[in-house]
Amino acid sequence: MQFENIKFTKNHNKLRTFSNRTSIVNILYTKKNIVDRLFLKTFFEFESKYSKEVFMDKKLEEVLGQFVTNDNTISNNVLNFLELDNSKIIEVIGESGSGKSYILRNLIQILKDKSIPFEFYYPRLFQYNHFKQILQMITGINSQQYADIIDESEKFNFKNKYDLFYFLTEYLSKKKLLKSKNIIIYENFYLDEYTRDFIKYIIQYATKQNIQFIIFTREDAFPFSKKIEIDIPGKEQIANILQDILPKKGKSVISESEIIHNISSGNLSVIDYIINNLLSKNKTFDFDSFLKKKIDLETIYSQHI
Repeated sequence: MQFENIKFTKNHNKLRTFSNRTSIVNILYTKKNIVDRLFLKTFFEFESKYSKEVFMDKKLEEVLGQFVTNDNTISNNVLNFLELDNSKIIEVIGESGSGKSYILRNLIQILKDKSIPFEFYYPRLFQYNHFKQILQMITGINSQQYADIIDESEKFNFKNKYDLFYFLTEYLSKKKLLKSKNIIIYENFYLDEYTRDFIKYIIQYATKQNIQFIIFTREDAFPFSKKIEIDIPGKEQIANILQDILPKKGKSVISESEIIHNISSGNLSVIDYIINNLLSKNKTFDFDSFLKKKIDLETIYSQHI
């Protein structure tokens, strides 16, 4: 998969990234000019390869993906918000196991197909602060320019972060460095509070510059955002998933879907685990063994990792 229309930020020589439950990627950069294009390409290639090993077969991955993306409904909702001519934050909200990674892949493919330029940022789990990367992504400044701006701000000895935010945005605006951007962040959980506050500030300051953030998040985190919530499957939807994967099961999917729903509460990671681990060779579910093991969500997530 190629991403010709994507621009990425430069990052540290050593990059360690974790995708929640679905993939682990460790990349050692040997040159400073290697960019996040390599990371995103690796993310999807690794996740695709890993998914084939984890899922019962590719059919399950396709069915779960189709349910979450819902004929591109969420991605199309994002596009509709992007067409509004003002700066904004669009939150795609879903708890762990809701299928955010499916929607991310779907959205990126649609943006690529429509030749809509965007940038992608993946917050690092062990990175204390993401402010520099986000500011560089918004403005296109390099590390030396960033250092010069910070040096300039230190002359004023700001005590309040919002005073610094005001100085930065005024400075960048005068330099005409605040321009229209579409920025995807996956996901908010790993962003630090300082960077979140800056994103909130610049969206309200630079309303006409059309700076747009699409932020995948586990809960509502931005008060002035456009919010898109991910639906979790109920009993009927789980029955449809089982029917699509196991078309010969017949009416038994109804009772099995109720049990799976009661166990998973609609969490796709748990549904995935159940189908992969409790489905016997004769296509029946061994729920007794699951209940005896008393496996909790943390165990399931750790096995996905």
